[in-house]
Amino acid sequence: MFLVLSFAGTWLWLLTEHLFFGLSALNPLLQLPAFCVPGVAAVVVRRWVTREGFADAGLALRLRSAWGYYLIAWLGPQAVAAVTMGCAAVLGLWAGHRLWVRPPQKVPTR
Repeated sequence: MFLVLSFAGTWLWLLTEHLFFGLSALNPLLQLPAFCVPGVAAVVVRRWVTREGFADAGLALRLRSAWGYYLIAWLGPQAVAAVTMGCAAVLGLWAGHRLWVRPPQKVPTR
């Protein structure tokens, strides 16, 4: 049931926005709601289809026993981004210094 709700909801959203509003599937405004549909489908299935609820879903915080995993989840993406930018800078593929410099203004000539 989860797969049916997930795929049907996502494709229905993508097709509706494409047909009625002419948006491309590459548009982030179209992608964000479409890719939230599987999460909504998971809640619907656990709550109303299987009636399992969320008590045994393992969603409780366990900071004392698993603090290292929380730290990795929090700082890991930032470390990966920093390493990626560093590699791109070393290889000459990133012009980060140009991101904060104002482009030169063109002076009108007569």
